[in-house]
Amino acid sequence: MEQKRPEHHKRSIKKVLFVVHREQIAIQAKNSFARVIGSEHGQTYGLLSGNHKDKDCTFLFSILYHPNTFSGPHS
Repeated sequence: MEQKRPEHHKRSIKKVLFVVHREQIAIQAKNSFARVIGSEHGQTYGLLSGNHKDKDCTFLFSILYHPNTFSGPHS
């Protein structure tokens, strides 16, 4: 017997925001999503961090900066 899917499965995803605390994790996640999901239906992948400002993407991978995060020699 075929199982019916809930109605919310019929909606298409317009944008996804993936937030992590390290840029390297965001880069790895972006590459993994791109490899698994692909871009056959026009999906695009980008980074939003101190070094990257790719804002017009289907999948945006961002870094969460916390005020108590230090980037100097004492971190």
